[in-house]
Amino acid sequence: MNKEAALTENYFVFFYILAIAIIIFTVISLILIFIRKKILRINKSQINGKTLFNIILSFNCCFIIILSLFFSVFLKDYKSVKEQNFEIIIGTVVAYSQSYETNDGGSAYDYNSSPIFLLENGEKIKLIVGPTELYGKYKIIYLKHCKLAEIIEIL
Repeated sequence: MNKEAALTENYFVFFYILAIAIIIFTVISLILIFIRKKILRINKSQINGKTLFNIILSFNCCFIIILSLFFSVFLKDYKSVKEQNFEIIIGTVVAYSQSYETNDGGSAYDYNSSPIFLLENGEKIKLIVGPTELYGKYKIIYLKHCKLAEIIEIL
């Protein structure tokens, strides 16, 4: 499989997972609204139905909003993916997005986190890409908004 196809496949996996999650949580919210009278009748000693209903619906709505924000970022790259119009860059891995403290008091990078690339023009960019090595130089295709990437070549 070529790298463009792999990037397109990864994009659509995330795209559809987000879309399905938004639909599921929206349906759950609608069901809660339709059965609210039954929920409101709950009157246990520790919690009443109105409080339970408000907590569940608030949590659900917050989750829908967060998922929608992620989904909107993916929608910005939809046209680029359909046209196979990817950004191509050459960059060196200079850090990883997460680090941790070692037993001896020093710090180390979590090599499973997103690498931060230093581009040839001096700009830094964090991408979601497969395994990389610190200070390795790579030619990469990526999507500008959602930051999904694939390594084309190791330089």
